[in-house]
Amino acid sequence: MAISLRQRVPENAPGDFYVEADTCMRCCLPHGEAPELMNDCEEEFRECYCRRQPQAPEELEHAIQAIWVSELNCIRYGGSDQAIIRRLHELGRGDCCDQPLIGEPAVRHPNQPARAAASIGDAIRVIRGANWDAHWEAERFLSHQEPADLVGYLGDEDWRVRLVVARALAQMPGSRPEVAEILKARFQVEDDDWVSTNLRWGVQQHGGTAD
Repeated sequence: MAISLRQRVPENAPGDFYVEADTCMRCCLPHGEAPELMNDCEEEFRECYCRRQPQAPEELEHAIQAIWVSELNCIRYGGSDQAIIRRLHELGRGDCCDQPLIGEPAVRHPNQPARAAASIGDAIRVIRGANWDAHWEAERFLSHQEPADLVGYLGDEDWRVRLVVARALAQMPGSRPEVAEILKARFQVEDDDWVSTNLRWGVQQHGGTAD
C-alpha cells in the first residue's frame, strides 16, 4: 500500500516522530508533554519540531502524549511499529500515523469519549473541566452549531472556552463572512495571545482580514 509522504519541518531530527510543515499553531502543548524531545518554546521559533527522537520507553510515552495533545494533529508518527500505531489509534489519534494499522481494529481508550456533548451547554462544561482530548471532541461538536448561539462565549472569563469556541467558529464549513466579522470583532479586544492567534486564523479561514 502506497503511503503519502508529508513535508516535515526542516529542523526535525531524523526519525519516526516529526512535526508536519505548515501546521504548527505554536500552542506549545506538546512541549509540556515531551520537553526533552521538542524544541525550546522559550526561544523564538516559526514552527515547533522534534529536536531529537525518543530513546527510552519513558521518552516514547512522552512522544505519544505529545501527539495526543497536539493542535491540528501537527505531530505525526511515520514509523511502522504496530504497537505504537495501535496505541495511537486507541487514543483517537490514528490519523496521525503515516502507516496503517494491521490486524484487529483498535478499541478506543475508555478515557477518550466518542462524543463530548449533546448540547452547547454540555460542550462548555466539558471545556471547563475535561482533558484536552475531550476539548477536541467539544470543538468538533460546536463547529456544527449556529454561530449566533456561540458568539456570547467568545467573551467568557475562561480562556479555554474562548479558545475552543474561536476554533469551532473557524472550522465551520464554507466561507462565511458573518463569522469572519464575529471573530474579527473579538480579535480586536482579546488579550490572550493564544486565543488571539486562533481568532486571526478563523478570520482568515472565512475570507476576512484581522488587521
